[in-house]
Amino acid sequence: MYENDQPFSMKHFKTSLDGDALELDFTTAPVLYLDKEGIPHEGGRYLDICGQFILTAELDGETLASLEKVTIKPYASFHTMWEIYDDLNRLAEEGDDDSATPEPYVEYGVMGQSYLGYDMPYLIVARDSAAVNKWLDLSNRAEETGTAVIEDLERSGDEDYQVPVMYSNVHANEIAAADAVLEFARMLIEEPSIEYTKLTGFTEEGKAKSEAQRTKMGLHTPELVKDMCNYLGSIWPDKTKVSGKVKGFESYYTSEKITVTVADLLDDVFFILVPEENVTYDTVQTFLQENAVSQFSGEEGCDVIISNASENSTAAVNTLLGSGKQVGMITEGSYKGDFICSYDDWLSVSSDYILTGTGVKNPDCSAYVIGKSPTVYISGTREALTPASEGYVYTNLVAFSIDYNFDRAALEMMGFATTEDATKADAVVGATALDEEGLAAVQAGIPYVGYTDYAAELVQESLLPDLRID
Repeated sequence: MYENDQPFSMKHFKTSLDGDALELDFTTAPVLYLDKEGIPHEGGRYLDICGQFILTAELDGETLASLEKVTIKPYASFHTMWEIYDDLNRLAEEGDDDSATPEPYVEYGVMGQSYLGYDMPYLIVARDSAAVNKWLDLSNRAEETGTAVIEDLERSGDEDYQVPVMYSNVHANEIAAADAVLEFARMLIEEPSIEYTKLTGFTEEGKAKSEAQRTKMGLHTPELVKDMCNYLGSIWPDKTKVSGKVKGFESYYTSEKITVTVADLLDDVFFILVPEENVTYDTVQTFLQENAVSQFSGEEGCDVIISNASENSTAAVNTLLGSGKQVGMITEGSYKGDFICSYDDWLSVSSDYILTGTGVKNPDCSAYVIGKSPTVYISGTREALTPASEGYVYTNLVAFSIDYNFDRAALEMMGFATTEDATKADAVVGATALDEEGLAAVQAGIPYVGYTDYAAELVQESLLPDLRID
């Protein structure tokens, strides 16, 4: 039973007696979000609940038997987050720091905490700690001297260094990726060699299958990259866009088995392995603030040009505007598109945000004084925030509002206030096509920024019939 007393959704449930033992055979139904074409949406299938449970048999209110630690998981190699923690700690203990032994160097670390305060761990797997430290030294020198570090390496003939390769799963709902990264870590640490299958080409049947699927999906290869794309591995299972094992794989591709020795591999690279990196912006921002600072050049005490180069620059400007400070956007001159403010105002935000500022005396430019930090309505707000009529109350927000969520996160990072009432907005923004409320606001004269094909198509349909969309 769930904690809220909702039962599992059972596809199959059967009981049978084997002597004095009662056998249960049951399968829980996965949660599967579908779009209107019946294509799985937002990461795929999930069990309704996973983990360890107590299984109790009752008859007329009397407990007949109880079994603890009954594990329910979607596949055999599935790990809960707690099991990932345990496995990473166990694997970290198996390494050593002697490059002469077959065991690699393994370092356990935590990059930060998730929104709910859980550690986000990683492993570094390398030949030895010296390999990692040498790369860090090269990186620091590169930040200080630029390409001079490459020239130093070429002059010295030093080719004995390893570069990092990072494998990370950033999508918490794509659970198989976390297990794949964890399994790769285990293979590097516990296996002397790793065998993999390298796709070498399409069979004639595979070429036909790939072309048919690409045509059905309306996919085209840009001229810029057509000579660099071979599309090996791109054939989907029979139902287009459903991830999983492709039936007839061997008949579609030619391949060969490759065996790589882990020790030889670690002579060239070292690995940063992150099974689960469900990072929130606040965590990333904290990490960045500890490891990066604003850069200032030019004359102190003069007007400062803030490079309009990141979410941080926009957030800093919104902070200044919210404090009643004057900020301009440069409309003409060599700094066109950047912001301009006083030196004192620069000092008030440069320690809170990662910015690039240039002090300029009597700058030769024209600027528009920004009147206020605008309040924004995101198209698709109403649909995203409407509770689901059944099941998980936030299904609309979590499963069917990916564009809204991207826009919401981006605007939050840039320090914009948002509103659920389009009539109170200073601007309407979004990748989602204008909803009824947003369209009414734009028709009433509120500025609009839309930036996808379906957003443009609705503008053409409802506002600008002569608009050309290429």
